[in-house]
Amino acid sequence: MDKSVSTAIYCWLFIIAAFSYAAHNRNMSWQNDVAIWRDVVKKSSDKARGHNNLGTALESGMMDEAIKEYKIAIGLKPDFSEAHNNLGKAYYEQGGRLDEIIKEYKDALRLNPAFPEAHSNLGNAYYAQGRIADALGEYKTALKLNPNFAGAYINMGVAYKDMGQLNEAVQEYKKALRLRPDLALVYHSFGNVYYLQGHLHEAIEQYKTALKINPNMTAAYNNLGVAYEALGQMDNAVQQYNKALEFKPDYSDARKNLDSLSQKMGAAEDARGK
Repeated sequence: MDKSVSTAIYCWLFIIAAFSYAAHNRNMSWQNDVAIWRDVVKKSSDKARGHNNLGTALESGMMDEAIKEYKIAIGLKPDFSEAHNNLGKAYYEQGGRLDEIIKEYKDALRLNPAFPEAHSNLGNAYYAQGRIADALGEYKTALKLNPNFAGAYINMGVAYKDMGQLNEAVQEYKKALRLRPDLALVYHSFGNVYYLQGHLHEAIEQYKTALKINPNMTAAYNNLGVAYEALGQMDNAVQQYNKALEFKPDYSDARKNLDSLSQKMGAAEDARGK
């Protein structure tokens, strides 16, 4: 395939954050949470839990400060497994630093081996390193500890897809949907698998369903455009690439696809003129 199909893997907390209220309400809620936990920390600066919770509140808009709070929490309580896990997630969201990320997740699991989220997050870090088999092992452990962990099923599905085991990927996505039928990410992932299998009409329906749930999902607009282009519906493809760029002007996949298609359409028009 010569088109840029956008795929992603997410930790469960990111997926939760993707379900949204209006932007204003979400911002007000974030500001309120930060204010509440700042007050708690001000009154009880020696309590690790307050610093950890302030860090969680800060993650939505002030990641550097969130990291500082997690480090303070760990300094006050070195055996605080949740703070180690949260620090690993914060590093992961910033990108890179995989050695530090893995260390924090492993510290969390050393302190609490029965920590499903930490296992899933460690799987995400292994996945980022290209260690897909190791990632699958962590996701499976997370699911043994919590069979209702929809995010781990999604991540397993993505890993199976990357291994070329598309039928297995579909089974994992179905398990996730049984738990959370409102997850736009799962329908988007289904669309990617159907696209890879050559089931373009089915892929389009899945991308559309994802966008009904989350109209701001830029990757789904891009991939919907790719599917339309593969069917020869060029005008529809252009519309979807432009839609992706409206939401995210620096979206390189959509820009690449739109420029490539525009060149093809221009060349075809020139050929008809001759």
